[in-house]
Amino acid sequence: MAPLELSVHLDTNALEFVSSKVEGPISIIAHPPRLQAAEEYGASLTSTIEARELPADHQPLFLDVVIDTANKFEAGLPVHGVIRHGYRVLEAHGPAAPNTIAAVLLHIRDVTGLLPHLYFTRSGDNRLVSLLPFRTRSEGKVARITRELLAAAEHDASKRPGVHDD
Repeated sequence: MAPLELSVHLDTNALEFVSSKVEGPISIIAHPPRLQAAEEYGASLTSTIEARELPADHQPLFLDVVIDTANKFEAGLPVHGVIRHGYRVLEAHGPAAPNTIAAVLLHIRDVTGLLPHLYFTRSGDNRLVSLLPFRTRSEGKVARITRELLAAAEHDASKRPGVHDD
């Protein structure tokens, strides 16, 4: 399923999260939904800020992709805005991580007119690294496939959301 085949529906909170930026780009950190402790969000944030040399007070959004194979997504791909431990999280339910990520990024771009950038991060905590689905051998594959889907959907690289992995 290509990202353009997925109709994204942001709830009120998610729309408020992405619309609160008045200038871009919008920074988003890919985060596994099963790791919801405050320390895990904090470690991802710190890692991204350090790896990308962003300002220490940078406040990106998090994107948790919940794979939901039971839903056929004919009614659309739901994205809920939630606050977890003080962090703004976009929780998307989709059929596959790369397709869901690409669809959400394109939708955010279209809704806001701003270019979103998604970061896959590494944590220095080996326990976390071993648990993160994005940090296993499949992470590079998720990032690569997401970039390929975005390139197929948006041929103009200057209008294409960015996907960054370390």
